[in-house]
Formats: sequence, structure tokens, C-alpha cells
Amino acid sequence: MAEQGFVPDRKFEFNKICLESRADLVIGIDFGTTFTGVAFALAANAKGNDFVKIADQIQVVRRWPTLIGGAQEKTPTVLSYDTTPPTCGGMVKTRDEKQVRYFKLGLQLGVGAHYQLSSMHNPPTMLPFLDPNWKHPKFPNKTALDFAADYLTGIHNFIKETYFPTEFGPIFLQNQQISYVITVPAIWKDSAKALTRQAATRAGIPSDRLELISEPEAAALYCATKSIEVDLNNGERFLICDAGGGTVVTPI
Repeated sequence: MAEQGFVPDRKFEFNKICLESRADLVIGIDFGTTFTGVAFALAANAKGNDFVKIADQIQVVRRWPTLIGGAQEKTPTVLSYDTTPPTCGGMVKTRDEKQVRYFKLGLQLGVGAHYQLSSMHNPPTMLPFLDPNWKHPKFPNKTALDFAADYLTGIHNFIKETYFPTEFGPIFLQNQQISYVITVPAIWKDSAKALTRQAATRAGIPSDRLELISEPEAAALYCATKSIEVDLNNGERFLICDAGGGTVVTPI
């Protein structure tokens, strides 16, 4: 992919999501191939055009359920169907037999071509989901959409039912208008974005309160806002390399 810079004056997109969304609370979900993170901000504290102050309001979830203990800024993108409902993230045990990983890759039809599979001598374990005809041997009736929906359900339920009640009072939460932003890979086509939206809707996220943004673009927007020490001006360019678990890209 050609290396292209990001123009800082595109901050209007951040403005659209956070300032004009009519939301009281904005939740951002970085739905990754191998790990997932969540951040949130109170839109009431993000008024005006001072984007640095707006970015300063963003709080990252660092208390994920985990078997190993300690603070975790992200949680593994993995499901276990050894329990009902399925377990997700850091609570999945290594010995769980009905584990599913890398299902996010199955949302993009033909994504296998991006990895040039024929040239791989030691294919990674994520390869099954790159084959559009592959079915999980333990769950032949489930699709990548089903797995993504089950995983996002677990993430969404944890944030709203477990994490937020430790941060806010019940009356406050009942009165909040909540909007969501979910990141998607830069290579995602409209069909994959539509499946991501379907998975989020099935997880209880209202479609009309959901925005999608590409992963490197989200990173670039944040860096353009917070990296004040480099003194960026409108029209200047910089490069973001988003090295993730399934793709390495630069913003277009």
C-alpha cells in the first residue's frame, strides 16, 4: 500500500462524532483481530472547538475481567462456548475446548487475497477464516457474523452492566443518550462494514447511534489532536503506521 500522510484539518470528523451526535456519552470500541479495547467520553464535557481538551476527556477502560490479574488496557478477541452464554476476552481459559479466534477476518469476503496465501510456507492459525467456504468444525452452522455478534454482545454487556455502574450512578446512566463508534480495518469494503454493523446491532447497539471509522484514521485523528509537541499546521502531513494483529496499514 502506498504511504500517504494524514492532513490534520480533517478534525471535523471528530467534531461530527463527539460534538454533533446529540449523545451524552460516546463509547468507542476498537474491535481488533487479536485484542479489543474500549474508551468513552462524556460529550457534555466536550463542548467548544478546543480539540485537545476534548481528547483529554477520553477515558480508556483498563479493568477487564482476566484470569491473570492486573490492569489490562485491552482484552483478547476470543470466544469460548464452553459456557452459556459464551465467555469472551481474558476470562477464556487455555484449556477451553470450544474456543474461536480471528473471526473478525471472516467479515471481509476475499480478504485472503490481501495476505497472498499462496506465498506462505507457514500459514498462521488465522487462515481458516480467510477461506470464505470454511466452517468451524465445532460450529458448522455459525458464521463469522455470528461469532462477531456473540463477542460484541459480551463486550457491550460488560461495559454497560459491570464497568459503567462502578463509574457512574444508576440514575445518571438511565438518563444518558449513548452513541457508539466502532473501528474497522482500512481495507474493509462496504459489505464488511455492513456485517460489522449487523454484529453490533445484534449485540444491542442501536444502528442509528453507531458510527464506523477506519482504524488508522481514528489513530491519526487522535495523534493530530494530541501531538502538540510537533506543532502540526493545517495542510501538513504525517504518517501513521497501524501495526495490528491481522493487518499493517497506513491511512489513505
